[in-house]
Amino acid sequence: MGDLIVAPLLFILSTRPWRQLDLRSRLEGLALLTLLVIVSSAVFLGGLWRYPHMLFPLLIWSVLRFKQLGAVTSSFVVAAFAVAGAVEGTTPLGNGGTTEILQILEALTGGVAFSVLILGAVLSERSRAETELASAHASLAEAQELAHIGSWEWDIPANRITWSDELFRLYELEPQSVEIDYETYVKQVHPEDRELVERAVSQAADEQRPFAFEHRIQLSEERIRWVQGRGRVIVDEEGTPVRMMGTSQDITERKRVDELRDSILSAVSHELRTPLTSIIGFAVTLKERSARLEEQTRKEMIDHLAAQADKLGRLLSDLLDIDRLRRGFVQPNLRPTDVGELVHQIAGEYSSDGRDIRIQADSAIAEVDAPKVERIVDNLLANAIAYSSADGEISVRVENQQHGILIAVDDRGPGVAEEERETIFEIFNRGSANPNVSGTGIGLSLVAQFTALHGGRAWVEDNPGGGASFKVFLPAHPPG
Repeated sequence: MGDLIVAPLLFILSTRPWRQLDLRSRLEGLALLTLLVIVSSAVFLGGLWRYPHMLFPLLIWSVLRFKQLGAVTSSFVVAAFAVAGAVEGTTPLGNGGTTEILQILEALTGGVAFSVLILGAVLSERSRAETELASAHASLAEAQELAHIGSWEWDIPANRITWSDELFRLYELEPQSVEIDYETYVKQVHPEDRELVERAVSQAADEQRPFAFEHRIQLSEERIRWVQGRGRVIVDEEGTPVRMMGTSQDITERKRVDELRDSILSAVSHELRTPLTSIIGFAVTLKERSARLEEQTRKEMIDHLAAQADKLGRLLSDLLDIDRLRRGFVQPNLRPTDVGELVHQIAGEYSSDGRDIRIQADSAIAEVDAPKVERIVDNLLANAIAYSSADGEISVRVENQQHGILIAVDDRGPGVAEEERETIFEIFNRGSANPNVSGTGIGLSLVAQFTALHGGRAWVEDNPGGGASFKVFLPAHPPG
């Protein structure tokens, strides 16, 4: 009886289980213990020995609510009062001596204690399994969220689809907010990809083998997302498909990288061809006929070689900057700089090449990364020259404003359409103003990204005199 009643209580109490109970549970446990003492006293000491079943609801309550702690404590309390009642004679257990009575009592209380302990152990194991399952489910949900992968299962006969929380989020829906069936899923697919999806699902069901395909989903009229679906078919004993289960992963970023790579290859192959052809052609001419060329002709060819090499170097530098920006490797090196003087120097270099550029640059001190601001102004001036006629007026202004500095480059070109003023700063987007102008569409993207590194912004407006006015605002003291 000591092993069955006392030892488990000592073992459980040694772990101080009450520390895991909140205030409400502690009050409930105290109330339950009080009731158990009162009822046990009434049954075993108060003459109600004919009604021992009054204790069973309290014993079950203690085990269900407090598991092993409740089982060992309630068993001990009941056994203690039962022994006291047997010794005092208030609980008649046969007509023999005290030893016989205690033996009968041990058998009865031992059976009750054993049953309660078994129930407590089962409930504790169940609770532990539920905790481990919840932990595994939370880990899976976290892994899905990090990888942007959602899982799904389709009960084909019932036409009921179960989605994980991450899959709801992938479709920009509140988790478990709507019932999903096959028709609802197909409606989310981009109209141009629905036939592909339905054909892939039908083929998978017919061939009963794992499948994988990529498609777009329509989040709104303008927003789409690329998804890669994988799954397998489960059949019954007759070979009829009854379930499909698998995963869906957001691959939008990967698709954008692929598109970026294709755009870079296309732009580079086109834009590198002209300067490389010129460089190779003039280099071969100088190598083979240099001695027979006039000095002036030779000088013009060398100048042209230098110009094309500079153009080539600028393009490669832009591409490297785009890659570093995409990877997050570029950080601004901020130093107090006179932006007005910097703009004077950059615009002056263009003026020395014979281009008439009006400069109105006040002295303006700000904490900026001077080489990156130089690239901003350089790209804006190059863009203005590309879209202006040879005698078109180009002006650059630097103004001190509250909390920062404004740089503006105005031209008399065709301007930028209202609907293109946001997208014109996206990489490889050259707008539709003059498709005959050569270029990669990288320059303005660099302007926007270098400006963002400073905590500023870039935008374009109409030039009051006709053309476009590209503006950049740089805070005097960038945040962070």
